[in-house]
Amino acid sequence: MAVHPGILDLREAAEVSLCGGKAAKLAQLLRGDYHVPEGFCLTMEFYRACLDEVSDHLDQTARQMASAGEKGRADGDRNEGGNLLATTRRKVESVPVPPEMVEVVRKALDRLRTSRSGQMTALVVRSSAIDEDQADAAHAGIYKTFVGVRDDADAVLAKVKACWAALWTEEAWAYRRGAGLAEGEMGMAVVVQPLIPAKCAGVAFSVDPISGDERTSVINAAWGHGGAVVDGTVAPNERRNSAGNDGMARWPSDDACRAGIGT
Repeated sequence: MAVHPGILDLREAAEVSLCGGKAAKLAQLLRGDYHVPEGFCLTMEFYRACLDEVSDHLDQTARQMASAGEKGRADGDRNEGGNLLATTRRKVESVPVPPEMVEVVRKALDRLRTSRSGQMTALVVRSSAIDEDQADAAHAGIYKTFVGVRDDADAVLAKVKACWAALWTEEAWAYRRGAGLAEGEMGMAVVVQPLIPAKCAGVAFSVDPISGDERTSVINAAWGHGGAVVDGTVAPNERRNSAGNDGMARWPSDDACRAGIGT
């Protein structure tokens, strides 16, 4: 049940245009009874309501960046674009969230805490852009995830705004141009979940991300919560799973695994 039009329980966040690609996939997993932490999604409605006072600036910035990409960019143009994006990020991160929206987040946190019998760990605040996690545009490492966020509405909203601001980096715009998305609709929902205190974590690819081999799955993992794997700050251990002729998975031996993931 939604606690507000701008917030949905994560298992209800199935519409990509409203909740973004990441939230929609997490909702699909929850509905399939996979072990995914319950949480909530701040939708595109929440995004638009909070950024309404800077919406004209955002639209103008998007038009200028898309136009610059079409024309090609000299060094001076790149500097101008970088300055424009930096200004835009500052505007997004400093915009005051309306008091009624702060209260909505506070109530959502209260509801999440109640669902966990009053026991709340630290939180993870995750980007879920509407053009993210597509088959041909994953945006891996482009947007933001914040781990260990305090269970407090003001702390959560500070990280939510930082997720929104990540739409306006030079890396994000370079990726959008490369993926042919520079002229597409922009916007970012945000997922809030309890943090799993993992001993080790990482990323699983159902298809080999390098060769495209659909019969090979790959796991990259490292000690800790996995954020360092996603943002590329550590070289992860790797485990590969190749299907045999009978279609069954062929995992490495236990000794090989200990020499890889377990080191």
